[in-house]
Amino acid sequence: MNHNERSLKVLLLGESGVGKSAICHRLCKDSFTDIYTSTIGVEYAPKYIDLENNTLKVQLWDSAGQERFKNITRCYYRSTNGVILVFDMTQRESFNKVVEWYDDVMSKSEGSRPVVYIVGNKSDLSDKICVSEKEIDKLSERLNSAKTFFCSAKSGKNVIAIFRQLAADMVLKEEKVCFEEPETVNESTCRLNVCTIV
Repeated sequence: MNHNERSLKVLLLGESGVGKSAICHRLCKDSFTDIYTSTIGVEYAPKYIDLENNTLKVQLWDSAGQERFKNITRCYYRSTNGVILVFDMTQRESFNKVVEWYDDVMSKSEGSRPVVYIVGNKSDLSDKICVSEKEIDKLSERLNSAKTFFCSAKSGKNVIAIFRQLAADMVLKEEKVCFEEPETVNESTCRLNVCTIV
């Protein structure tokens, strides 16, 4: 790690099957597979992003979307710099659940509130998209004007751009907001199954 490197923690949240793991794989390995495997617990992957004169180590925490793992996922909310709420643009129910994920994060976050993005995945399936831009704009207004983006983990469209913008916003917030550093969490006590993407 060089002296200009920062480390920032990002959580990907959303219902099972929306493509959180696929987004992580596209960002970290520039690859995609159609074989779907549910995340069990939480998976971790580091991604280095160069932003102006800084190298940012973005710690990606990819969470399981199933209800039975939510208590495990909540252990990782603390000290989070950014949250990406992912929904499947072809599955309305996953879009409707974004508010629940947002409220859960906001009610359990400690210290400074994280930067929150709303990301619609599977934008490549244009003939199956069932959520309108107007609905997404209304959701953004409801969630404190959270920024919204569309991407495709399959094609890679917008994935890198989203994370670069998120990194910039997290750094900007970190520089603007003065707060005491929250106490360190022993995340090993929260883990059911944590895997590292290599």
